[in-house]
Amino acid sequence: MKLQRSNTDAFVAMRIPEFRHLMFGRFLFIMALRMLGALTGYWMYELTNNPLAIGLVGLAEVVPSVGLSLRAGYKIDISEKRKLLMTAVSLYITAVISLCFLSSSYALENIPKKIVVSTIYIVIFFTGIFRAYTGPTFGTLVANIVPKDSLQNGISWNQSTWLTASVIGHAVVGFLIAGIGIHGALIVIVTLVFTGLYCFYLLKQHPPIIKNIHLSAWPIGFGWLNAATDLGAIICILTIMRYPLKNQQGKKLLFAIAGFGLCMIVFAVSKVFWLSFVALLFSGILDGVSVVVRGTIVQLKTPNEMRGRVMSVSSMFINSSNELGQFESGVAARYMGNVASVIFGGCVTVAVAAFTWFKVPSIKKMKY
Repeated sequence: MKLQRSNTDAFVAMRIPEFRHLMFGRFLFIMALRMLGALTGYWMYELTNNPLAIGLVGLAEVVPSVGLSLRAGYKIDISEKRKLLMTAVSLYITAVISLCFLSSSYALENIPKKIVVSTIYIVIFFTGIFRAYTGPTFGTLVANIVPKDSLQNGISWNQSTWLTASVIGHAVVGFLIAGIGIHGALIVIVTLVFTGLYCFYLLKQHPPIIKNIHLSAWPIGFGWLNAATDLGAIICILTIMRYPLKNQQGKKLLFAIAGFGLCMIVFAVSKVFWLSFVALLFSGILDGVSVVVRGTIVQLKTPNEMRGRVMSVSSMFINSSNELGQFESGVAARYMGNVASVIFGGCVTVAVAAFTWFKVPSIKKMKY
């Protein structure tokens, strides 16, 4: 049956029953999502009395959401959309239920506050993973459900639904916390997402439009490996902000440099993707330790009257290190081969740390 519509019909997309189910479910899900974001920020500040905790909550969710975007897009293209959406939303419900438990009187009385805080960060990290799949799936379903000649109207409804739900969710959560507490507000959020899940259950199946997708795994794998060191560095910086290096910084610097070299060796010889990823992840963590210690030493140990000259020399090495390293790696790879050149670089790094340890003992004794 063909829908009758006119170019001025603002409700043409909403006359499609399946689209109405999608929009109502998305409204409830986005409202719950925005409520959870504001609630966890308030909750973490209440637990830690630290404004930084609010920012870390947002970071814990956005890192997996952004980091998984390419992988999620590929998965959505090759998957049945309704099933994928329901799976991601169901997992999101599980995460919120775990937060409900952490906010219960039993948890507050029997679980140490530090464990509660750490667990909240972990749960929020996983909600970011689930969000990486739900957001793009909504947009994909809109294009699958609404006919092309009404798609502009459907997109407008989709955007309006998101904005309205976002504003309402963010606005009402404070009143819910004031009225029924954090635990009660979380129960409301679970109820909203459950209702949204039922709306998604009413959708039709939407299998992949292109059956055989020849998308090479290499760009995706390269993206993950390329991001691994940066992710490790972020983890390191956030950890050091929370737990600063308080003693034996010189020794920790040399251990970090040697560990970085070992990670490069493991990466060079590894033929397993996950091991390569872990090696690069830890290389980023160790490099972060090195950067923090070296930067702190330069700032603390430099006399004010020489600060400009020291900073200039430091900047010269820092700003040129990536380019020179890239040149060195290219030359080494050309004459030694890819694997051998990385192993050689890792061995040199370990050797430099060992040489400094024994020949320049003042470095390992340094602390601040």
